[in-house]
Amino acid sequence: MRNISNAELGWRTVMLWDATLDIIHRVTAAVMVGPALAANPDYIHHARGYTEEVTSWNAPLFAMPAFMRVPFFWVSKGGRQIRAHQREVRKFVYPELRKRQAADYSSENFAMLDGLLKSAKDDTEASYARIVNQELFLTFAAAGLFSVVVCQLILSVLGHQEYLEPLREEIETAVRECGGWNKEAAARMPKLDSFLRETLRLSPPTALTLQRKVDVDIPLSNGEVVKAGTLIGFPTLAIQRDEEYYERPLEFDGYRFYDAETNSVKVKSVTQSRTYLPFGYGTQTCPGRFLATETSKIVFAKFLVDYEMRFTPKRTGKPVDWPIGGQIMPSIDAYVSFRRRKQ
Repeated sequence: MRNISNAELGWRTVMLWDATLDIIHRVTAAVMVGPALAANPDYIHHARGYTEEVTSWNAPLFAMPAFMRVPFFWVSKGGRQIRAHQREVRKFVYPELRKRQAADYSSENFAMLDGLLKSAKDDTEASYARIVNQELFLTFAAAGLFSVVVCQLILSVLGHQEYLEPLREEIETAVRECGGWNKEAAARMPKLDSFLRETLRLSPPTALTLQRKVDVDIPLSNGEVVKAGTLIGFPTLAIQRDEEYYERPLEFDGYRFYDAETNSVKVKSVTQSRTYLPFGYGTQTCPGRFLATETSKIVFAKFLVDYEMRFTPKRTGKPVDWPIGGQIMPSIDAYVSFRRRKQ
């Protein structure tokens, strides 16, 4: 946690969004390419640079007609920077691919690269280039979502500090009883899982999910007709804040999905329904939601048990979310101070 690495010396103030991005890119790299490259600052610089350039370049690209997008990619400054980051990432990933291939994928440090290698047709330059492009695409998709969720969790707990100590106690007990930070320990954190689900209920990553283009006219029961070619989507944010589906829908209740009698969650954070849609619904539900929720929970849990946290300057309540297009972003300009806890 480089941006808060001096927190053991006293309070360290950081822009939360920037610090979270830095940490999450390292965590994502460990999953995608293994711990060795995750610890390499040059690799992280280019992997993060790629995701940030794609994010900033996305809006102007899709604002223009489809036939202009490919030429624009090749001549624009953003396109050149994206390709430059791709080239640099290849310099790090190609040797790692060869090493894993030579070891017959028997490394104890299994990473997404192993799965991508096994699906490759051969070990040619073109095949390696495709693997790197796939790895960068997955990094872009994962790191952005993880960062949003972790940032929202930290802002939620600072805005509702009555949950701080109960969550810390649950996490520390689970880790102690399960012999460390492992899958079993994560499964013994029902309060944390409820807290995550409630955070995503009030602050889903997007206001709309299941966006589709209608292929044929669809007659509705009220006589209206949704015409072919119409773009539609589920109003996720509105549904998840509707009093028809939730009591006190605008009130944050971190234990809304927690059953105190059985010390379990009533419904898990990854479980989708018609009234809870942050990861989609039905056959189109995001398959990466399991990795997203578990990774976000563990990173957030480490923040809670390792650091004291507070808003700087002091404030009460969670900062208002930032709607950017169809996305629901955490307050990007929020500053938080960290100090290493005395264990």
